[in-house]
Amino acid sequence: MTEFFSGAFTPDENGVLHCGTAAPPAHHYSDGDETETRLLTAVRNAKDRSLFSSELRGAVTDWPSLYHLSPSRANLLRPFAGFLATRTILEPGAGCGAISRFLGEITAGQGGKVVSVESSSRRAAIARARTEEFPQMDVIAGDLLQLEPIQKFDAVVLVGVLEYARLFGAQEADPVAAFLAYLRRFLKPDGVLFLAIENQTGLKYLAGEKEDHLGIPWFGINDLYTARTAVTFGRAELTQALTQAGLGITEPWMPFPDYKLPALVLPPRAAGQSGFLAGHLIAETGECERRPSFSPQKAWPVMARNGLLQDVTNSFLMLASGSALPADIADPSVLAWHYATGRAQPYVKETRFLTQEDDILVERHPLAPASASSATRSDSPFAWTCEAGREVYHAQPCWWFRLLDILSREGWTLDTLEEWADIWLRAWLNRADADHLTADMKVTGDLVDATPFNLIVPQDGSTPLFFDLEWQAEAPVEAMFIIVRGLRESIRKITLPAPPADRTLSTPDRIILRLLERFDLKLTQADLDRYSEQEAAFQVMVNDGPYPLNTAERVRFNDFPLRWYEPLSDGASIEARTQLELRIVEMQRLVQERDQALSAALSDSDAQRQRADHLEQENRIIRDSTIWRAGSGLRRIARRCPRAAEILKRIIRRARPR
Repeated sequence: MTEFFSGAFTPDENGVLHCGTAAPPAHHYSDGDETETRLLTAVRNAKDRSLFSSELRGAVTDWPSLYHLSPSRANLLRPFAGFLATRTILEPGAGCGAISRFLGEITAGQGGKVVSVESSSRRAAIARARTEEFPQMDVIAGDLLQLEPIQKFDAVVLVGVLEYARLFGAQEADPVAAFLAYLRRFLKPDGVLFLAIENQTGLKYLAGEKEDHLGIPWFGINDLYTARTAVTFGRAELTQALTQAGLGITEPWMPFPDYKLPALVLPPRAAGQSGFLAGHLIAETGECERRPSFSPQKAWPVMARNGLLQDVTNSFLMLASGSALPADIADPSVLAWHYATGRAQPYVKETRFLTQEDDILVERHPLAPASASSATRSDSPFAWTCEAGREVYHAQPCWWFRLLDILSREGWTLDTLEEWADIWLRAWLNRADADHLTADMKVTGDLVDATPFNLIVPQDGSTPLFFDLEWQAEAPVEAMFIIVRGLRESIRKITLPAPPADRTLSTPDRIILRLLERFDLKLTQADLDRYSEQEAAFQVMVNDGPYPLNTAERVRFNDFPLRWYEPLSDGASIEARTQLELRIVEMQRLVQERDQALSAALSDSDAQRQRADHLEQENRIIRDSTIWRAGSGLRRIARRCPRAAEILKRIIRRARPR
């Protein structure tokens, strides 16, 4: 498909096209030789290179491999799949082909064409290997700035590229403006630019998350970018830059947690839709790698109520055009697309929140092929259901948000926690058709997913309602496994809890044990370990892969101290803040040492167990030997008359040939 550009293109041994007249690019991004060689080998060795390939899931071992191989990358563009399927698409900065693969799958047999351009020859080879079965796709290794279009495209997909414009366009007075103007040359008059980039004023950056490119907290907020660094923009500046490039019709779509691995995509209209809790939906989706300076989970609903979502979204998917955006670019009735794609292929799904007349409905359906979606692991006690259909949306936060409010207030107590848990447990028992909860109780498998995340407690006092119970067990399940599972997930989900009145409530498991005692449910650590093993079995099924869970991991996930929010007074000194951070670092170091010691102890135990097994095997061999059986009479004499046995031994030794 080199008909899009002037010049002669020739393929190399990997099927990557090179323009003979173009000079090699001066700059290209790299994740390092070892990482990219490993990625290329993994893709080439995979028989299944599709988005939901279990082979490629198994090759994910670190952040670069997750970024390049995760099917969640494609969620960014899934709302536009119908529009893109029949269009001609240019993808500058294709990287290792994560988005390229999605574009290849949706355009296959639909009439669309895709040209992916990547400045790094090795990364282009990975992208080509990922998409080699698609004849409607070309991958070009080269500098986009040296390509001259002779045919224009319906769409340009620019994901994670514009922020580096200052690096590859340093000779320009305004490299960002120059690059956007250059991209405009590749678009048809009614063509659309799909631009994904971090938001300089994103809420997670305001809360202290590291700037993605420089790795320094508040770097973008403090506007420390230079002419030789990557750069990001807020909504107003980005809109202005696009307008100056002739792409003045814009729509700021919002992917969460960000554009890299989005689980939620919101169109602009979601921010102002009456009766739709966009802020709460974001709060359940977002995650923080660092200890934030405030709780984003509490802040997102506040941002939504004040009409600020488009200004503080963590990143943008900006749609821009020189004319009106196409009416069919996405389903206009949908308020949100939510994706569960970090799972094994049979269990991936899409959830849509859509308007219908005066109602908001929720619609769910599997994303995997029908054959994969109906698959159930024969060795698993769990099953998955995702029936296509619609249900009414409840404009009320799930019950977990009440726990978030409780644990966000300094000095919280078990009394308030008990009140919260009591309402959930009563609703749970009502669904189980039981009067009370006992430690040895077993319930039907449809209660596995009846957690606080899937419970609505109406404010008018009517009966609480469970929803979206997608997981079930084939056989009766221990009730306490489900209860502990729901409590653990609910507590761990909270990014920044406030310190309680009783500081000994420092870990999820300690809180759970003390809380359940108030319901006359006395559990031991052995019980919690057993539930951890059951959760591991569940995760093995969901992830279609190993989920090792040993004692050290239980400590890390369930006994790891909560990251309490410790409010400092306005007069707190820099020294006080520094000491606090040093204390946190020291605690993390001690926990790591504890994990290592536990792992070493487990390894020593395994070695001792293997030695004991070996000695036992040697003993069996000795006992089964002819000599041992022949000496049974002597051993009986030794037990009954030790002196006589000693005399016999001396006689035997003297008779032994020398």
